[in-house]
Amino acid sequence: MLHHRRRLVDARTVLVAATPAIGGVFTNAGHGVAYIEIASMVGAAKAGTAPGLENTTVSAMAFLTPLLIPLAGVVAAGVAARRHRLGGTPGPAALKAARATGTA
Repeated sequence: MLHHRRRLVDARTVLVAATPAIGGVFTNAGHGVAYIEIASMVGAAKAGTAPGLENTTVSAMAFLTPLLIPLAGVVAAGVAARRHRLGGTPGPAALKAARATGTA
């Protein structure tokens, strides 16, 4: 009788865990280059201040982006409603009715 050993970790689990890590490396690899370029542009006197300011800006944008995503949805809905009122595109109610009848 053969005994099959159970794997501790499935290959899909490793892939799912490795994908964000690899994506993070590719996403953030340019930051080091940017820090060096900023430091060389401002000179030795402010070589510590400029990368700190850049890092603060990146962190602030990383914080604000998820907060602004719902706002983008509200703005897009407002634009769609305005177009509907001006006769440019069908509004949400018309689209919903068309989907319900199968004509959309």
